[in-house]
Amino acid sequence: MKKEVIIPQAVHSTSESYEELLKLFDCYQNSDIHIIELDFKRNTWFDANLLPVIYAYVVFGAESHNIVSSYSNQKDCRLHQILIRNGFAKRCFHMEYCPRKNETVVPFKVFQSKDTYGFGSYIDAEIVRYFPKMEERVKRDLSTYIQELFGNAQIHGGCNQVFTCGQYYFQNHKMDFTIVNIGVTIGENVTEFLHEKGEELSESSISWAVKPENSTKRTNSGGIGLSLMQEFIFHNNGKYQIISGNEFWELNNQKVCERKFDNSFPGTIVNIEIDQNDTSYYKYKENLSEDNIF
Repeated sequence: MKKEVIIPQAVHSTSESYEELLKLFDCYQNSDIHIIELDFKRNTWFDANLLPVIYAYVVFGAESHNIVSSYSNQKDCRLHQILIRNGFAKRCFHMEYCPRKNETVVPFKVFQSKDTYGFGSYIDAEIVRYFPKMEERVKRDLSTYIQELFGNAQIHGGCNQVFTCGQYYFQNHKMDFTIVNIGVTIGENVTEFLHEKGEELSESSISWAVKPENSTKRTNSGGIGLSLMQEFIFHNNGKYQIISGNEFWELNNQKVCERKFDNSFPGTIVNIEIDQNDTSYYKYKENLSEDNIF
């Protein structure tokens, strides 16, 4: 069976767009489908940081159900230029990779889950550079917290690969960066962990996981990457989104919103949006004691 998937006209980093993508790509979890053709022609806006979500479904379909993905007439779509600039087109469409001078994209990358050194180098080279006014200590914290999110995918998600991409939006001075993995969801992880301890979950699994006192890691060190990023984004007045299974959790302008989708993502999506000009960076730094360097 063949299925055509038409990418929506506009895709943004919002709960509505995530819900639409999960519904649209649920066909990748159908073992009766053998070929899926992705059509971008009608799309006029796509938050480039969300491209790893599409790639994750392509990988999941291939590995779980032997689904072959194809791409139709991509050069005819308005998205084509951004796709060849951030490397997504080269990876998926076998097209050229043509970054331009003074680039605003964080390249699309596929990392092996154990490649912590490569991911760390990528973060320092491709994201931290967009924050020249940020004090060095806060830059180090930001880099460390993002690398903690990568570590969560390996430790808790049980995945083999991690997919990433980002975009700097110069008009509003904000950086969006997304990390995606296919594997054990946060809900599955938290439920199993609490079951082993004889406890029940009284809230959403993501709400439980972002609290600093909670971790499903079985050792005494690490496991608080989600909460560290939450603290940073809170003081930055940025945006922090987590989608895992059918759960959606968001911290936006210091307010939390959570909901459940009708469809489930077979892994975890983490998206962060950092305000480049927010002076809360320095408020955040002042709130850390001198000896509390993560």
